[in-house]
Amino acid sequence: MPLDIPELLWTRIAARRCVAFIGAGFSAPAGYPTWSALISTLVDQCEMNGTNEVRSELVRTRELIKAQNYAGAAHLLRLLHAHNPTPLRDGLRSTFANKPEEAWSDPNRMRKRLTRLTNTPWAGIVTTNYDDLIEPKIAVCRPTWVIVHGARPLLGSTLYKGFPFFVKLHGDDWDSELVLSSDDYHRTYLANALVTTFLEALMLSYHLVFIGSSVEDEILRARIRLNYYFSKQIPQSYALLADTSYNRNREHLLRVESNIEPIFYNNTNGKHELMDEFLELASTCGDPTPEDFEQTPTAKNEKKTGRTNSKILALVAAAPGGRLKLSAFNNSFSLFSAYNGAERFTPYLEHHSSYEIRSRLEYLISVGYLKCNRAAGLVEIARPGS
Repeated sequence: MPLDIPELLWTRIAARRCVAFIGAGFSAPAGYPTWSALISTLVDQCEMNGTNEVRSELVRTRELIKAQNYAGAAHLLRLLHAHNPTPLRDGLRSTFANKPEEAWSDPNRMRKRLTRLTNTPWAGIVTTNYDDLIEPKIAVCRPTWVIVHGARPLLGSTLYKGFPFFVKLHGDDWDSELVLSSDDYHRTYLANALVTTFLEALMLSYHLVFIGSSVEDEILRARIRLNYYFSKQIPQSYALLADTSYNRNREHLLRVESNIEPIFYNNTNGKHELMDEFLELASTCGDPTPEDFEQTPTAKNEKKTGRTNSKILALVAAAPGGRLKLSAFNNSFSLFSAYNGAERFTPYLEHHSSYEIRSRLEYLISVGYLKCNRAAGLVEIARPGS
């Protein structure tokens, strides 16, 4: 089953109205475990290093894992270590210790994921992951991004500054709260006023795109509450999910009650390869890179709808000062000579008529992704709140 991506999502990404919410599945090619695999790994470690009393109780935990009740297993694991969380903390520290690239299980694939993620014109990236894979890439490729670790007051100014942001909700302190179960998630994140307010503001300001995330129940509850309070008028979000019976059973909860559009993909081989395809396509929503020109525009367009809208947005965003004269859209010659470098968008727009491009421009203005000053004859990218 190929990816069926809503056309509007590409437009929203190109307009910098989307925030990537990254889960543990994103880091799998580096050898870091998914949440379900993490619970199994921690049980193994606790069985090796725990007391006889703990080992006997772990039998029930293994039964829950066998039944794929990972939330219940995580909850029981936390209860067994309520008075002495050190074994769990040590297990997490050893599991998520920084790995050199040569130690990654699939280095080439992980590097591509990181490159594509940071090349995509996100408004920001948020993660609850323990690993430190994303931040070094942002520091090199996106040095102007605002970076926040954990529940800190800086979260309050992250959304209104207008700069892209990277937020690692777990923070970087291994002595902070452990987050394994839904109870932990609520206590550490959603019971924290700073984090709760930030997440609610995020959901009301941007379209979230969940990647490598199972979309935790606590996040769903928060969205259901907001969706109810605001009469289903909150920004639509998206979730890239493996096509499993578990995810299909949550489809109504996601789509109707939470306003999250699920994008299901086939994962029969267990490698989540279509996640890589999505990241590849999302990364082309911004300014073209040399790699983009290795494939013909026609072939790319067959794979990805919404590309024309995203390239018009990228064309405007790359203009000096982020502004472009409306007259540039009168014909293809004026469009591609509008400023030095505009011609790099030619392969993606030249096969469209001037009428079609102008129509799409007016559409992008009408939905609020471009801001038009008709008196001055200028168009620019519209930022949220502008």
